Amino acid sequence: MKTANVQTESRTNSVSAKSKSRVVTSLGQLLVGITFLLTSMAGQQPFSGNARLETGEERIESLLHQMTLEEKVRMLFGGEQPGVSQLPGVPRLGIPAMLPSDGPRGMSAAQGTAFPSGLGLASSWDPSLFKATGQVIGQESRAAGKTMVFAPALNIQRDPLNGRFFEYLAEDPYLSGQLAAHMVRGIQGERVAACIKHFAANNREWNRDWYMSNVDERTLEEIYLPGFEAAVEQGGAWAVMTAAIGVNGKLACQNRWLLTTTLKDKWGFDGLVLTDYNRARGTEEAALAGLDVSMPWADWKTESFGEPLLDEVTAGKIPMSLIDDKVRRILRVMQRVGLLNGVDPHTGGSVDTAEHQAVARRAAEESLVLLKNNSHTLPLSVKSVKHLVVIGPNANRRLCDGGLGGSSGVRPPYEITALEGLTKRLGADRVEFFQSTRAVNLRQSINAS
Repeated sequence: MKTANVQTESRTNSVSAKSKSRVVTSLGQLLVGITFLLTSMAGQQPFSGNARLETGEERIESLLHQMTLEEKVRMLFGGEQPGVSQLPGVPRLGIPAMLPSDGPRGMSAAQGTAFPSGLGLASSWDPSLFKATGQVIGQESRAAGKTMVFAPALNIQRDPLNGRFFEYLAEDPYLSGQLAAHMVRGIQGERVAACIKHFAANNREWNRDWYMSNVDERTLEEIYLPGFEAAVEQGGAWAVMTAAIGVNGKLACQNRWLLTTTLKDKWGFDGLVLTDYNRARGTEEAALAGLDVSMPWADWKTESFGEPLLDEVTAGKIPMSLIDDKVRRILRVMQRVGLLNGVDPHTGGSVDTAEHQAVARRAAEESLVLLKNNSHTLPLSVKSVKHLVVIGPNANRRLCDGGLGGSSGVRPPYEITALEGLTKRLGADRVEFFQSTRAVNLRQSINAS
């Protein structure tokens, strides 16, 4: 570091006025440099929980002050460009868009590591595994330039007609919460926002846009909500996705008791709330309920959180302070992932590494549940097995890229089916595959005759 050349008078040892000016200037430059360095370092460190940096909040308020009303409302209009899932920024002010990726079995926006379904992962009962999985998902999201991932999915396993059982976690509220909190920490430790879903009581896929879950408050408080509460309070989740369905007469994205009374006020959540990909479906009610972003891809002129929201604010039906709170929450998450500090979204990213593969293998092994092995039949000995019959279509089906449906699709660099793995290990001459049990019964009948 260069130092100021401070001249001294040999007799009086006093500093001349000109030298004083140089000292003050140099000290000022040094303080500015230190401040910039500390701010940058603070912006690049993972946040713990919902902690806020004062400098970050000041930056947010400065940007908020410079934005026009239309710019603010457009930030609440998610996925503005058709085909591009995003939370829009404000290019005029240097605020980039935040690009999310689907989850929760892995980052699905590009090629990445595939993990077992949520139900399988939860069978491990291992919080450390969930944190390690979250770290991989966070790193691979970064590699794809994504700074938000829609994971974990932690609705309770309770309603047998729920079409999303495979990706949710457990039937126990405490277990679900502890596992989810650790995954949130893993993801957000990589400076990627974890968006927990689907809040709450998301009990149907059939008629998912309008189905109503009618659940008394005690059941909500004791069974459906504790997992989300742990993910927010212990995990420090930065984002929440509402359920597509409704709860007790109100769509989840328009339910003030859920979004404001419980989530924001009671639990102290200071991140953003966005809809599932079926939009707000209402302007004033959703805005006043506590929804921050409506997703996705709609017509600005007619969509609830587009021009109709702008008109209602202008007419005084929705207070400007409420719009500011929504934008502030979005900017806060952008700050935490580094977008407001100019950090490249790809920073810290990696994909398909040996370490990632090791975590995925561990997760697959821990997801297996052996109920009974009294005769010690398992594990099978490669040397002793003479003939192995493999039955059922799933043994020869790839289940990652869309195989488990919708948001749980992941595109891994490779996938080995059960049949392929067994054949490689034992040899084709020792493995026989039947697509269905009907084929097995037919063969047995032929042999018997």
